Amino acid sequence: MEKMRNKSGRIVSYREKVYVDGKAVTKTFKRRSDALSWKRNIQLEQQRRESLGIGHIRSIDFEEYSKLWFEMKEDQGMARRTIDNFRSSLKNYLIPSLGKTRLEKINHAKGLGIIRLCKQRGLGAVRTNTNLTILQQMLNDAVRLDYLVRNPLKGMKKIKVPPRALRYWLPVQVEQFLSKNFDNPLYPIFALALNTGMRRGELMGLCWDKVNLESRILEISRVRDRYGLKDTTKTGAIRHIPLNDAALEVLTGLSRDKNHEVFTFAHQNGSLPDVPHLSDRHFKKAVERAGVPRIRFHDLRTTYASNFVMAGGDIFALSKILGHTSVEMTAKKYAALHPSYMKETVNTVQFGASRTNFCGPKLSRVK
Repeated sequence: MEKMRNKSGRIVSYREKVYVDGKAVTKTFKRRSDALSWKRNIQLEQQRRESLGIGHIRSIDFEEYSKLWFEMKEDQGMARRTIDNFRSSLKNYLIPSLGKTRLEKINHAKGLGIIRLCKQRGLGAVRTNTNLTILQQMLNDAVRLDYLVRNPLKGMKKIKVPPRALRYWLPVQVEQFLSKNFDNPLYPIFALALNTGMRRGELMGLCWDKVNLESRILEISRVRDRYGLKDTTKTGAIRHIPLNDAALEVLTGLSRDKNHEVFTFAHQNGSLPDVPHLSDRHFKKAVERAGVPRIRFHDLRTTYASNFVMAGGDIFALSKILGHTSVEMTAKKYAALHPSYMKETVNTVQFGASRTNFCGPKLSRVK
């Protein structure tokens, strides 16, 4: 280690040298410990490369690598929605932050820079963490492709996401919404969502071949989004939903005069409802018309689940209806209880309530 001194002979910095692929690499640090740590990390990486049989690490900047990585993901036949998310993250956040940075120069400080950029552009914690997840995935792939020895962001903590308060309607609000929108052409969609807890994509992808009115069962095995119909669900598993009387009535009415031979929900002219507009525009107007608290279309699913629990429904059965992978997930996310329900159930356990005007014995000083 070379000690750098000023004119008075005082040590002001430390310079270390290592050899990488036969070439000398030097770096200067203000602290001796930083110089030693840098040299030790370089040597450890070289040892790991030798143990893995990696002869040479190819140097490439992030922007160039991102193009190669994106083409690789497209060739793997990933879902269009996932590809669009990758494209958006790269274009708007990752490339502007890292651009010409060499992959081996990426570190935690660079990761924090991405977090700052996301915050400056008003992104929430979830979207910010998505960008970090994509970057970490890219760096993991870079290790497999011999561009890196290790992922420099491995172990980097994500932003803590504050719990989102569940938003849902109570029964009186549900009835008000449905009664005010009974003549709405989209009423059957709203009613089925509130009576089954189906997701928006599942409703839009529901076809008559999966509707059994005789046995009162729906098979949920498809979704339809802005990219079209898919023979899969969010979790990849097929589930079956029993129909209550209200849901059966809705579907029976639709089956008498079908607007579409394949899809359950269609306009009178045979066209299919636009998936994004269903919640972004049409549902918002329906909520305003009914004069009920504003919620998202997805919160109709939360409304079904919360009221199911408050009415005494079995949490295991609810988990199966919603298509969750575990009962714990259902209990944690959907078993929300309204304060009015808590007031009614708080007397389930009580002691000494029969004594009126009861005053316990006066406390005396313990001798």
